[in-house]
Amino acid sequence: MQVLTEKQKKARADAQRKRLSIPENAKKHAERSKQYRLLHPDRRRNVILKNKYGITLEQFNEILMTQNGVCACCKKPETKINNQTKKVQPLSVDHCHETGKVRGLLCDVCNTTLGKIKENISTLGSMIDYLLKNKGGV
Repeated sequence: MQVLTEKQKKARADAQRKRLSIPENAKKHAERSKQYRLLHPDRRRNVILKNKYGITLEQFNEILMTQNGVCACCKKPETKINNQTKKVQPLSVDHCHETGKVRGLLCDVCNTTLGKIKENISTLGSMIDYLLKNKGGV
């Protein structure tokens, strides 16, 4: 495998940008990319997982198996439908934003809930207290 210098990488990127600036080429490239993604969904998923979280698709699947295919928090399967594929999306990778370490896989509801409270344990505790105090409603 040939290792490219920074100058060579820049030249290739510039050339590709120039080719894709032609509408006909951009359209062909977009179609080829779409076909590739459809034919190789695991490859794309593996690259995304590796780049964002430092894990492979194989490691993701191992975590999924240890969690019995359900969310690490609520113990329920994912229900959110992906807008593009119209299929249930995979569980989200939950990670510590300070260390980058993967903690587990969460459903969309649990993942966004943790994000909305900024992973604040005190806030989560207050929410639990609130629910316990107001169990029956007003």
